[in-house]
Amino acid sequence: MSVANRRARLQHLGFLIAVIAMPVTRRVQSLMASVIDNYDMWNDRYKWPQQGDEWSEPWGGPDPQWRHTVLPRISALLPAATILEIAPGHGRWTQFLHAYCRQLIVVDVSPTCIDVCRRRFSHLKHLEYITNDGKSLDAIEDTTIDFLFSFDSLVHADPDVINSYLSASARKLKPGGFGFIHHSNLGHYRHTLPNSLEFDEHWRSRNMTSDIFSMFCHSFGMCCLQQELVNWLSTGRLLDCFSTFANTPCSASEPASTIKNWDFMREAVNAKLDAIRPDEGHAASPGICSP
Repeated sequence: MSVANRRARLQHLGFLIAVIAMPVTRRVQSLMASVIDNYDMWNDRYKWPQQGDEWSEPWGGPDPQWRHTVLPRISALLPAATILEIAPGHGRWTQFLHAYCRQLIVVDVSPTCIDVCRRRFSHLKHLEYITNDGKSLDAIEDTTIDFLFSFDSLVHADPDVINSYLSASARKLKPGGFGFIHHSNLGHYRHTLPNSLEFDEHWRSRNMTSDIFSMFCHSFGMCCLQQELVNWLSTGRLLDCFSTFANTPCSASEPASTIKNWDFMREAVNAKLDAIRPDEGHAASPGICSP
């Protein structure tokens, strides 16, 4: 087993300990990734040993993961005047997103996470912080968002939560606005899953799939443009999906462009190699908005 895989297992072990610490009834519910379980996990039980940066360890940290994995997938949609980030945790992506907009709104079900972000980014005056119910965006004005973003968070959300967020997105995004959401595709393999939680599921929703996401988009008058299925970490499944969508109607007969990326984790290897090399002076990304 590689060093990266051993470290990933150790990080996930801390997470599984938090799951096991739940009462038995909650442990069963945890397989369903409910709003209550997500609140309980990320607000109370999970210890955030490196402020969330531990989840970027296979890439060598958040900065190389941002440059090698996240930014290349959203760069065509940036900069954007107003960005909404759903489920920022302790600000792992917020620390980069804020430079690409005039206003950044972060929304999380966890009051603790919002408090951490408020303290961490107190020097930035163009950020707004909102604690929500884990599925709605009622505190945000309609047609005010240019770009909606969530990465490595809503993978734990079941279809009812994704449905609620997409319904709200259709109202909050400006006409022609875009969204990028990282979510689970584990439901595609549901018929092969055991009754107990497996290590390589990474607590993904067992009910969510790329097809369900695309169907929700169309039902709310939005267009799912592209879906990239990836094999996150050590899993032998296309466990996750990156869905890019637009607040523009299109025919349900026009399927999203689909990419099956079995080589996804090679990005992590390259990113980590880049992270340990001497600094080569990466230039600031062009087109950054000033708040």
